[in-house]
Amino acid sequence: MKTTHALLTLLIGALLLGCAGSDTADDSRFRNVRLNPGPQNLGSIAQVGLTDQGPITGLNLFVGGVPSGSGSPLQIYSFIYPGTCAQLGAQPAFSLNENVRANRVNNGWYLSKTAPISLAELRAGHYAIVLRSSPADRNIELFCGDID
Repeated sequence: MKTTHALLTLLIGALLLGCAGSDTADDSRFRNVRLNPGPQNLGSIAQVGLTDQGPITGLNLFVGGVPSGSGSPLQIYSFIYPGTCAQLGAQPAFSLNENVRANRVNNGWYLSKTAPISLAELRAGHYAIVLRSSPADRNIELFCGDID
């Protein structure tokens, strides 16, 4: 069981880190977005891989840290807002919270989601991805990243 988790962590890390330094502008089917920690989650890391799936976009989220005292099992709420992290719209354009339970992967958590908008529209529309803790954990903004 430990070997499976270690292999899964290594695979996810390699996929995320392998693409993190590359320029994906030449391939419009994929996009990696680094998520910056919120004020109460400084020092933590997260990233989302966006995948073009036609009229929808697949999101693979990897979160490397949350504030101490977060509930167990960990629940992470995700939203796509119009605007940027510096100036989010008043309401989310998309709430991606059918499944909020994060899967533990060694020293982090993983979630997979879909958004009902194409990747091309997301990239052209000035959107930001926001991850928040559960309402029980004070609805803290954990991470935010601008989609470009």
